[in-house]
Amino acid sequence: MNVLSIPLADIEIGERLRPINPAFVELVAASMAERGQDTPIRVTAQPNGKYTLIAGAHRVVAALQLGWNTINAIPFEGDEHAAKLLEIDENLMRQELSALDRAAFLAERQRIYQLQHPPEKGGDRRSKKARDQSEARFALMRPGSFTRETAAKLGLSQRLIQMSIARVTGLAPGLRERLATHPVSQSGRDLDRLIELNQGLQTQVAEELLHPDRPAKTVNAALARLRGADAEVDPTEAQYARFLAIWDGPKTTTAAKQRIMDRVAADIRATLLAGRHAGKAGE
Repeated sequence: MNVLSIPLADIEIGERLRPINPAFVELVAASMAERGQDTPIRVTAQPNGKYTLIAGAHRVVAALQLGWNTINAIPFEGDEHAAKLLEIDENLMRQELSALDRAAFLAERQRIYQLQHPPEKGGDRRSKKARDQSEARFALMRPGSFTRETAAKLGLSQRLIQMSIARVTGLAPGLRERLATHPVSQSGRDLDRLIELNQGLQTQVAEELLHPDRPAKTVNAALARLRGADAEVDPTEAQYARFLAIWDGPKTTTAAKQRIMDRVAADIRATLLAGRHAGKAGE
């Protein structure tokens, strides 16, 4: 690939799928000051001699912060969808993505996939919203579908892809941007809890999470505050939260999770068997 040194003043950053994180810019700038630029940014050339940024916004801002005049870049040739996929995939392969950012990138990747692989047209008289929801489910479920192709390309599990997309598509409008820098954006468990709520309650929870004087640290803490400080804690919710904390914890191995799932499956079989026996006894 041809690496060019291009003027930073000629680069148009534009609107990004992922907001620029000032703290991460500081880390990138420190690395670039010490080691130089390890990875070129990706750009597309414009007819007027300027460049549109595809991938590398934090590197561009870090270079500007360091007072650099130029930055190494690799030109990209492709259509708008291909350029957007390049931006998405580069970000998805980075470890510092929050759970919410990963969800947003995967949802956008799914949207582009659906544009590139439209379902067969027919006499569907449903509303556009209903058709869009149906097409989204179809893209997730069909063999050789979005989830399979994305999992193979990015090394993610199909289950994680499906859960991640639900975490952003289930949010009330505007909440993704508002919560982007809150600690809950890093927590899949908090995001899963948030999308269980209706959109009105989601917005109320967000207000507590973003409270200027005493921001709630978790979704459950925000809910408890909304219900009143003296509200009785639901023991089932408390047990469920403790279980999820262990299940999602870094020390819980895949083997341990498999044993738990085997135990749950055995309990379900025993419950079903007991139900059948009780039904026969009552005949």
